[in-house]
Amino acid sequence: MSLPRLRVLSDKDPAEIITLTFDFSRLMDRIDAVADVSVQSHKGEDDSPQAMLLLDPVIDGSRVLQLVQGGLDGVFYKMRVEVLVGHERYALSAILPVRVQ
Repeated sequence: MSLPRLRVLSDKDPAEIITLTFDFSRLMDRIDAVADVSVQSHKGEDDSPQAMLLLDPVIDGSRVLQLVQGGLDGVFYKMRVEVLVGHERYALSAILPVRVQ
């Protein structure tokens, strides 16, 4: 059981603080826990991409909401969320382009 692994999100300005939504509803109707949220540079360079994560992720039914901030202009970030349901682990990833508007 899987979803397309990678989607490209709308551009984010480095000054913005936004909520990213990872929707697992095609796989499950509930999430027991968030196992991990990670950020890495997909295209371009950033020495501290994890600094984009702001606060802990929030579970909303079958969705995970993650507040993000900052990022460097011109860098594309790979955002990844891993969740637990019973003894199973699922993951979704997305590309977040950061560009000055």
